[in-house]
This record gives sequence, C-alpha cells and structure tokens, in this order.
Amino acid sequence: MKLTELNSLRSQVTFLQLQVKLYNQYGAKYKDLVRKGIVKQQDRVFWADSLIQMQKTLVIPDFGFQFTPEQVLDSNRFNGIKVDRGIFYFSRLNINMSLQHDGDLPKLLNAINERISPFYLVDRCKYQMKNKTEVVEAKFDPEKGNVETECSLIVFHSHSKTAKNL
Repeated sequence: MKLTELNSLRSQVTFLQLQVKLYNQYGAKYKDLVRKGIVKQQDRVFWADSLIQMQKTLVIPDFGFQFTPEQVLDSNRFNGIKVDRGIFYFSRLNINMSLQHDGDLPKLLNAINERISPFYLVDRCKYQMKNKTEVVEAKFDPEKGNVETECSLIVFHSHSKTAKNL
C-alpha cells in the first residue's frame, strides 16, 4: 500500500510541475486573452480539483473525467423559454470509473451536488460488472472496483456578471 501511495504522490508532483511549467509559458498570454474577453474563465479547475478529492474520499480506485468544449445555452435549445444569448453556457462532463457497488453512484452524484455545484443534469449513466463470468465475492478491496461505470453530466455555468449576482 505504501508503494502505491508513493507512486500516486510522485505522479501528482510531476503533474503539478508540468502545470507550473505551462503557466510560466502561457499564463501571461492567457490572462491577456481573458482580459480582452476572447477567452472566458470557467470553473473547470475547481471542478477538477473537487472531483479528484472526491475520488480519494469516496475510495474510487479507477477514475477519469473529461470536459467537452463549452457551448452557449440559448433559446433555440428550449421550447418557449427566452434565454439571453451569452449569459449561460454548458459543457459535458464525461466520467469513467470503477465503483465497489452500484450504491456508490448516488453517493458520488450527491457529493457533486453538495461540494461542487447543483447546476448539472445527468444525461446518462451506465454500469456493469467488470467481469460477468467471475463469481462476485462479498469482500472489499479498495485497490479494485467491481462495477465499471460511465456517466455523462451536462454542467451549467455563467460568465455574465449580472447572472453571477442573481
């Protein structure tokens, strides 16, 4: 177990060193694009950090996620509801993970709702036993999951100062 923790810590340090290098290389240019309004700030860093923390606290052995590019949420996506263009946005968050059992899925969704944001919809979730031919034993191994799970969430956010003050 100690070797696994050490390897995990080592990979986190490597990841952070890469992030610092990228920030030093592109940070000033990125801030300038945000200042000019060409690039909008998002809460993806907060989402990513929170998801990584949840993976640890909920003991999810295999866990990966990916955001799709954000899109404008406008009136064309709703029937009869007027939405001002350029205020609300959405992205799809795809999550792949191994859970101990299917009861862990509602725990994860509740944790997202409480710790990150309630402004998301579950588009789809599917799960199945990792090895259908294997006899399932009633034992807990935090290093392995029993249920392969794929979920797609639609995450909503706003860039408008007016909308953030609501």
